[in-house]
Amino acid sequence: MKTVLLSVLLAAASTHAYADVIVNGVVLPPQTVQTLQQAGIPAQHGQWWYDARTGAFGPLGGATAGFLPAGLRLGGALRADASGGGDGRYGGVFINGREIHPQDIAGLRQLIGQVVPGRYWVDAAGNFGAEGGGVLGNLHALAAANGQGPRGSAASGCTDASCRNSRSWLGKGYFSDGKSGCIVMEGEVTC
Repeated sequence: MKTVLLSVLLAAASTHAYADVIVNGVVLPPQTVQTLQQAGIPAQHGQWWYDARTGAFGPLGGATAGFLPAGLRLGGALRADASGGGDGRYGGVFINGREIHPQDIAGLRQLIGQVVPGRYWVDAAGNFGAEGGGVLGNLHALAAANGQGPRGSAASGCTDASCRNSRSWLGKGYFSDGKSGCIVMEGEVTC
């Protein structure tokens, strides 16, 4: 049974609500919404940002709310001000062109420790580097080195050590299961 990860973004969208689904400033056409629904991702009306490189998404002006598969062709280009900043006022940490929200900075600090202002790229596998440069490291490896990992049983639905060890902690209660490709968020799972 497949439970949808995106309880915030994902709720049944009726035919008349298609025009209300806006991603990165672009209204999703009905056929795109239908394709998402067929994939088990019924898009909720509202304005959203989506980072196709990482799969992260959130409400326009807000922090990361969860993760979709990376590489989806949804909406327009991710803007620097998608999470409300864009001009350095939110801490000056830009990932894939978006100035991340202060809540995202706090989550990264918990995950990896120090967060240095700058412009970075991050991919869906957790690899990161300075904008225009090569790989500097991996967020999952840094999290493991800092003693961060799956927070465990009830929140992740993972109860045995082998299950916990097969997951990568993505921060803010999100886990990526390396074996199945599932994402777990506060007890909800999507594959």
